[in-house]
Amino acid sequence: MGGGGGEVEQPPGSERYRGWVLALAQDPVEAADTLMTHPRTNNYVLIRADGVDRDDMNLIVPVAATSMQGLNDALTTVRTDTKDPNAILARVTRHRPGPHNGNKEWFTAGEGPEGNNAWG
Repeated sequence: MGGGGGEVEQPPGSERYRGWVLALAQDPVEAADTLMTHPRTNNYVLIRADGVDRDDMNLIVPVAATSMQGLNDALTTVRTDTKDPNAILARVTRHRPGPHNGNKEWFTAGEGPEGNNAWG
């Protein structure tokens, strides 16, 4: 019933680095739009920019990188585009490649790619 297996450690020196940049953007909609115009680089990719409702942050940007330097470069990009010099990086140390319980991120029959939703 599992969808992706167990946890995979992500120690320093791995071939893949993952993290989440947490920022308080001056204009989160504009910052998210700008962040999503950045193409993949040789050392990192900004996966998406999610707006969140918190007093201390309003944007979360998941990042995949080929090195710790790539994560730091992504952090610099997010800090610049959000105008938040205090944005922080939360580096993933254990990664679960797929949903451990078989769940998908879609909740209704109309969501997600055809045939790839929680109901069918």
